[in-house]
Amino acid sequence: MHTNGISKNTLKLENLVTIFSIIIYRILLDYIYINYVYKEFEYYHFKLDINIDYIIVSYIFMFFVAIEIPKLFENGKLSDIVLGLLIIMYFIPYTSLFAYNRHDIGFTFFVLFYFILLIVFNRIISLNYLSFKPYNNKMINDPKFFVVIIIVLGLIRIITSGIYTGFRISFDFSDYYEYRAQAREYSMPEIIRYLLGWSTTGLTIGLVYAIIKKNRLLSIYIIICTFLAFSFNGKKSVLFLLVLSILIALFYKQKYLKKIPIAFTFLSVLGTVDLIIQGNDSFVCKHFIRRFLFIPPNMSILHFDFFSSNEFDYLRTSVLRRLGFQSPYSSYGSIPRLIGAKYFGNQEMAMNANTGLCGDSFANFGYLSLLFAPLVIILTFKVLEWCCKNTDKKIQIVVAVFVAYSFCNGSYFTLLLTNGILFLMLLLSFLNNNKIDSTQKSGSLVNHKLKHSY
Repeated sequence: MHTNGISKNTLKLENLVTIFSIIIYRILLDYIYINYVYKEFEYYHFKLDINIDYIIVSYIFMFFVAIEIPKLFENGKLSDIVLGLLIIMYFIPYTSLFAYNRHDIGFTFFVLFYFILLIVFNRIISLNYLSFKPYNNKMINDPKFFVVIIIVLGLIRIITSGIYTGFRISFDFSDYYEYRAQAREYSMPEIIRYLLGWSTTGLTIGLVYAIIKKNRLLSIYIIICTFLAFSFNGKKSVLFLLVLSILIALFYKQKYLKKIPIAFTFLSVLGTVDLIIQGNDSFVCKHFIRRFLFIPPNMSILHFDFFSSNEFDYLRTSVLRRLGFQSPYSSYGSIPRLIGAKYFGNQEMAMNANTGLCGDSFANFGYLSLLFAPLVIILTFKVLEWCCKNTDKKIQIVVAVFVAYSFCNGSYFTLLLTNGILFLMLLLSFLNNNKIDSTQKSGSLVNHKLKHSY
C-alpha cells in the first residue's frame, strides 16, 4: 500500500508540474504575441485589443481543456498523443489570440465545444475489438516489402527533381517562396502530385525505420531525397520533419512521453529569450512560434469571419467537386486560396493560407459541423492507432507529430488524399507485425523478472 501511495503521489506531482508548465507556456505565448507577433506581422490580421475580461475568460477556457493534457500523455496511445498535441499546438495558442483579438465570442465557444467533443469521443471510442491483422500475406508482412515501397517513393522524388529542376539541391531558406511559385507552374499528371505528397509521409516514416534498423545506406538515401523534395517545392515542413525524425529515432525513449508538454514550454522560453536578445530578428519566434502556433488558429478566425456572413461550402471545393457539384468559390480553387485572396490580396499568400483545424469545419458546415466533425476526426486517429499498434514507439511518436501538425494546418479530405493520411494507414499496416520496441528493449528483461517475482 505504501508503494502504491508513493506512486499516486508521484503521479499527482508529475501532473501538477505538467499543468504548471502549461501555464508558463501560455503566459510566454501572450508575451511573444504582444511584443513580436502583433508588432511584426499585423498584416496577417493579428490584432491587439487588451481587455481584462477577455483575458480572464481565455484562461478559464484554457484550463477547462488543458486539464486533460497530463492524462493524454500518460496513456501513451497514438490517438491520445495526437489530441494532446492538438491542444498544445492549436487550442492554447487560440486562447491567447482570443484574449487579445476580441473577435466574435461565438467562434470561441465553437472551438471550445469542438475540443471538448474531441476529448469525449477520444475517451469513449475504441477499436481494440479489431483483432484481425490488416494483411496476412507473408510477402506483405515482410519488412523488405516496406523498404521496397520507401525506395520507390524516393525514386519518384529523384525522377521528378531531375525532370523539373535538374536535380536542384538548395539550403537557402530565402528561396523557398520562389520554389513554391515554380512548383505550381509545373505541368505534371495529377497522380504524380499525389505520389509526391505521399512520398513526404512515407520517407519520414522510412527514415525512422532505417535509423532504428541501423541501415545507413537507406538513411542516407532518404535524407538526399528529402533535400531534393525541399528544393523542389520549398516546403519547410519537409526539413522540419527530417530533423524531428532523426532526433526521435536517435534519442527518444518512452519515459520522455510525459515531458512533451514541458518541451513546448521550453520552446516558449527559448523564443522569449531569443526575442529579448535578437528583438525583431528572433529566429525562434518567427519560424516556430509564429508559424506553427499562431498562424493556424488565426487563419481559422479569418475563416469564421468570412463564412459567418457568406454561404458555406459544403465540401464542394474538395471531395464533392469530383462528383460534379459546383461551388460558388470554385474560381479560387480552394477555400484557403479564397481566404488568402480576400484578406491579404496577395496571390502568394492566397496560395499558402492555412485552413486551420476548426476553420475547415466551420467553412463547410458552420456550427452544424459540431455534430459530426470531431467524431470523424477521432475515428481517423483511432484507425491510425490500430494500423500501427504493434510498430516501434519511435515510429508512432513521429506519426503522432506529423498527424497533429497536418490537422492544425490542413482541411480534412485534403489531408486524407493529397497529404497521404490514407496512404500512411496503408504503409503502417505493413509494419503492424513489427513488435520490437526500441524504446523499451533494455528494460524488458528486468520488467519480466519483476513481474514474476510478485
